This record gives sequence, structure tokens and C-alpha cells, in this order.
Amino acid sequence: MRYLPLLTVISLAVVSIAADDPITRVNSDDVGIRVQIIGALGQPLGTFLRIEGRPPEHAGMLANPLLVEKVDGKQLEKPFLIETQRAEKFVAGRSYSLAGYENGAMNSEPEEALIKAGLAKPGDVQQPYRFATWFVVLTHPGPEKSSKTSGR
Repeated sequence: MRYLPLLTVISLAVVSIAADDPITRVNSDDVGIRVQIIGALGQPLGTFLRIEGRPPEHAGMLANPLLVEKVDGKQLEKPFLIETQRAEKFVAGRSYSLAGYENGAMNSEPEEALIKAGLAKPGDVQQPYRFATWFVVLTHPGPEKSSKTSGR
């Protein structure tokens, strides 16, 4: 009898997997309380982190991005590009060590809502309505060193 709840949970998990529904719905009131959002840097949003990286060669549409190479001293398998807030403008060719936390919110505008309101046609919205994250800098000691080697 004590295994019945476990079997029920397993059965529900199998049913939900079998339903092939890729969308998980959570109540917005649960975010930050019962639901933790894991950021692009691998930790829950709001977790104090130390990141190391350098400005990318091409920033794209980001205002002040950093190509993160290490998180809390651990080398990432693949550097990750993240927008920063509260940071001074980064200098190309320099490495930076920053402390802060990752935050996030919904980004862009929902195309379906704009279409139904008569404010857009299909394809007008260029960025998908999605959750985006950025790194909020709490301490910014400035550039550490040049990542370019001197020719001496």
C-alpha cells in the first residue's frame, strides 16, 4: 500500500510523456516560490555568481554583452553570450571578472495578441515572445588584462 502513491506518480509521468505535450504550464504566482527558473548560466535566477569573460567581436542587437567563459571559477564547455546591466561599457580585447546575479523576464511582444488587436499582421513581429535573461552586475572591478598577447 505504501507504494501506491509512487506508482500513481510514475503512471502520471508516463501518461504526460506519452501525451507528447512539450509545454509545461505554471502559475505566475509560483515562480520564485514553488518554481525556480534556471538561468542560462546554470543557476537559479537571483543566485550570486562570479563570471569571467570578454566582449564579443560582434555584439549583434545586444547593448553591452559579455562572452562568459567561466562561472564561479568553472570553465564553461562553450562560452555563452549574455547581456549585462549596470556594467560600464566593455573594452574590446580585455577580460572582465564581474559579480552579480542573473535575472529575466518575458521579452518582445506576443504576435498573436497584436494580430487579434489589429496592430500587426503575421510575420510583423521580428523577435519571438519568449523568456530572456541578463546578468545584473553588482561589482565591476573593471578590465583585468588584455586578452591579446604583446609582440615583444
